[in-house]
Amino acid sequence: MIDFQQHELRITQVNVRTERHGDDEVLAMDLKCETDLPNMALDRLDDDLRPSLFRTDADPDLLGKDAGHMPNLKFPQLGPLTWNGSISPVSLALHIGTKKNEVLLTDAKLNKLRVTPREGGTCGFAWRLQVHPNEDEAAKIMTVLKHTIKGTLDVSAANEEDEDADDD
Repeated sequence: MIDFQQHELRITQVNVRTERHGDDEVLAMDLKCETDLPNMALDRLDDDLRPSLFRTDADPDLLGKDAGHMPNLKFPQLGPLTWNGSISPVSLALHIGTKKNEVLLTDAKLNKLRVTPREGGTCGFAWRLQVHPNEDEAAKIMTVLKHTIKGTLDVSAANEEDEDADDD
């Protein structure tokens, strides 16, 4: 699955809700996150995905040692692709100014991944992150809504799950 460190991302949409955990109501948020990554990030989804969507440059000699770089789209008409399934637990650190203002969202669930291959060797990634922030974290999330910030997505502890049909 995709991951990154200190990379620019945007939280483009927030859905605030409550969930019942036993007798308790717990604050929950669905965050729609977006970032652009080199198309090599597709290799983390499947080794065959990048070569099926991209091809090498017509003159690979210009690339020198990076002859494995695939900047050209094979099917520019294809558009965004959906990657089914979800993984958890993942964590997202939002680097907002000083270390004191940093928000670390742990035990989150990543799903509804959408990949948009782009000419030149990049891909747009958009996904939903389901989190349970405290009130302070929720307020900080709202302050960065629709702003570009640095973030770190860690999926090292994640397990793949079947996507629930009723999980919108």
